[in-house]
Amino acid sequence: MRPMLPALLLAAFLAQPALAHDDHGKPRWGGVVADAGEFQAELVIKAGQAKIYLSHHADMLPSQGASGKLTLLAGGKKEELVLKPVSDSALGAATTLKSGKGVKAVAVLQLPGQPVATLRYTLK
Repeated sequence: MRPMLPALLLAAFLAQPALAHDDHGKPRWGGVVADAGEFQAELVIKAGQAKIYLSHHADMLPSQGASGKLTLLAGGKKEELVLKPVSDSALGAATTLKSGKGVKAVAVLQLPGQPVATLRYTLK
C-alpha cells in the first residue's frame, strides 16, 4: 500500500492547476469571451453600451491606463468605437448597434505592460 502514497500525492499536486482554469473562457457578464494569450476579454453589448471586461483567469485586471478600438459589424452596418476605461476592470463606449446573433466584432486592446492584442468575437 505504501507505494501508492507518492502516486496519490503526485496526482493531487498535478490536479491543482486545473482547478484554477475552471472559469477560463466562461462569460461572467453574459457576453462572449475571447482569449488574448495573457488575459481574457469579455465583450458585452447592452443598453447602448459596448463594454469589454478584462480578466486573467479568476482575477479582474485593472483598466486604468488601458485603451482600445472596437469595430462592430451588424446587419450591413459598421461602427468604430474608441474604448476608454469605464470601470475598474472594463473598457467601453456608447454604441447605436444592438447585440444579437451574428454580430461580429474586432477589438484592438493595449494594456499597460502588454503587447497589443487583437481579439475577434461573434455574438451568439
